[in-house]
Amino acid sequence: MSVLLIQPPFYTNKAEELAMKTIHHPSIGLACIEAVLNKNDVAARIIDLNIKPWEYVFQEIQKNNIKIVGITGYTFIASKMVDISKKIKKEFPNIIIVGGGVHASYYYKELLTKHSFDFIIRFEGEFPFLHLCNEILNSTHNYRSVKNLAFKDGLEIIKTGIDEAIENLDNLPQINIDLSEYPNKAVPIQVSRGCPYQCIYCSSSAYWGKKIRYRSIDSIKEEIIKNKQKGYTTFSFIDDQLNASENHFLQLMNMLIDTNIVWYGACVVNKLRKEHLDLLKKSKCQGLNIGIESADSNIQKIIGKEINLEHAYDIIKYAQKIGIKIVCGFILFHHCDTNESLKKTIEFSKKIQGTGARARFTYNTPFQGTYQYKKKKDLGIEIVSDNFDDFDLSNPVINTRYFKKSEMRSVFDISDMNTSEVNFSKIQTILQDHNITNPNDPRLNVEFIQKIILDHLK
Repeated sequence: MSVLLIQPPFYTNKAEELAMKTIHHPSIGLACIEAVLNKNDVAARIIDLNIKPWEYVFQEIQKNNIKIVGITGYTFIASKMVDISKKIKKEFPNIIIVGGGVHASYYYKELLTKHSFDFIIRFEGEFPFLHLCNEILNSTHNYRSVKNLAFKDGLEIIKTGIDEAIENLDNLPQINIDLSEYPNKAVPIQVSRGCPYQCIYCSSSAYWGKKIRYRSIDSIKEEIIKNKQKGYTTFSFIDDQLNASENHFLQLMNMLIDTNIVWYGACVVNKLRKEHLDLLKKSKCQGLNIGIESADSNIQKIIGKEINLEHAYDIIKYAQKIGIKIVCGFILFHHCDTNESLKKTIEFSKKIQGTGARARFTYNTPFQGTYQYKKKKDLGIEIVSDNFDDFDLSNPVINTRYFKKSEMRSVFDISDMNTSEVNFSKIQTILQDHNITNPNDPRLNVEFIQKIILDHLK
């Protein structure tokens, strides 16, 4: 084996580690890269440090004579990406370390100049990373020919051109998801890339492109059948909006009816109609995530998220009535939020909770790639935290024209408001009540995890 792909842990302490075991699933991004490498005769495998101990990394490197290590990560786990690269480089100085994913795509200069990364693959990475691995393993070292690449040449940072996005996602090989070590047995599945919407707080269109690209229904069905043959019957679609294209959405729903699985996903509420929900119910949809973000119409226009709240309420109420559980996302402290607009958002969240739906609140966080990050000065946003660990959406990190960071938690503490988020301290108490202190405890089966989640949401 030549390449080791590493998913850093999302947790920071034992309580979070125990809780993470109940909800975490494998990385689709790493699984796609692994599939492309293996199909093209570059032997690779993934280590997910959310379910494996750190010592396992060194064991794998020594046992398999690893030449290249790839590390992915979001901004809130950037410190873990850095720590992993530092430890590996110290113990194995000849190993080539490559960073990838959302954070690395935007912070490539910092990772290359201040930390132990040799290369950064930016944005869509499957085929550029394959190209880079071949250049390294074949000792040709023509790195400037590799698209989407950043690397250090002396004191100069070289950034190559961005490759065209993969137009036909069916050209990617089928991924291999193994949930045997994951208590959460919901198979993650992705059906599209790209986003046609221009919400100022989201980097999806900047990272994946504005044009949405779909896998064929046959390809999705093949992946579902393959996983059903492994014994998996629950699936989680990770796409932000399954219904951006009504035609593809309806084809997908009709296909899912025939596959006889249960599933969860996310939809754009403005495009949902009651007949769609009837079809979702028939296809055994168990739950949907819906982004509301603000219940003030003026704020919605400014942030690019215009929603008909009356329609949204009717859809949410009907979904709950027919047994599709709804989780609504709300973002607090947009750059233009005032006390009045925030009160409207909170009032609407209480209204939808009255239907049985759940609310999920996050603090507005300007990530690189978003419009609000690029225009933060014009919008009156001041980023006042330089600790990436805080960029997990549960901590305020900005000042706006109307609120200081120090005021935000006292105005609205989302840890007390969320009705759909995992409360780590509460789960820790539940686990301790059952005398479970080890994340690898065999009692952490699907049924017990479901009980934990239900208990902590009460």
